[in-house]
Amino acid sequence: MGGGGPGYSGLAGNGGAVTVSGGALVATGGNAYDSESAAGASVGGSGGAYGDGGTGGTVSVSGGTLTATGGSANYWGGGAGVGGGGGNWGSGGDGATVTVTGGTLEATGGTSGNNYSGGAGIGGGGAGSTGGDGAVVTVSGGVLHAVGQGLAASIGAGAGASTSMAVGGSLTVSGTRDTGGSLSTPATGGAAASTPSTVAAAGLTYQQTVSTSGNPTTRIEYVVITGPATGTTVAVPTLSQWALLLLAGMVMALGLCIGRTNVHQSSH
Repeated sequence: MGGGGPGYSGLAGNGGAVTVSGGALVATGGNAYDSESAAGASVGGSGGAYGDGGTGGTVSVSGGTLTATGGSANYWGGGAGVGGGGGNWGSGGDGATVTVTGGTLEATGGTSGNNYSGGAGIGGGGAGSTGGDGAVVTVSGGVLHAVGQGLAASIGAGAGASTSMAVGGSLTVSGTRDTGGSLSTPATGGAAASTPSTVAAAGLTYQQTVSTSGNPTTRIEYVVITGPATGTTVAVPTLSQWALLLLAGMVMALGLCIGRTNVHQSSH
């Protein structure tokens, strides 16, 4: 979807604009089976054999489910789940601009035969030289689940066989994290820089879990909680306020006693 397929020439296709607001969409990038090609992203750029992989476009998810799996390469350059296509002799394609306001986005990078030039879940494609740069990711609702393959980040840069100079990109999450602590780094090297927003007034609450063992994984899920979110302030009465409450209770009790006495006397 977008550039998409494996590349055999030096010119790779770039991704366009994809919007998902309902239903279920499943997309898989084109695989690369020989040493003269590179795999495409599921949603984003195509693979580039002797040139660079195609760049990702713009992806917006507000409802429904988008399941994206990058194309796999038998040799070099797995495609990103969402983002850049793989590069064989060239560099991996750079990531997309991704916005999730609702629904579910499941993104998994494509593997590579050498297992160290895979694609990011969301971000850059892998390559035989330098992996592609990461994506600009903004989340304010729904569920995002990203898995990197072959040393690529879950959200960030693709993996490269040579020393990678790829930039991780950025991840901004709006709301209050109810598990406490600061926002975790999405993955290992080449991961997107995390920037939690402070929009507690919006009532947004999310949970984020991160795993860096094996294939890096990031999951962000907005949840409904029964108590106040972490970081909010719960008002507790002061000592003087407690005294006033106690005095008000005593006055009410005294009033009830006087009322009962008057009723008793009037009945006689």
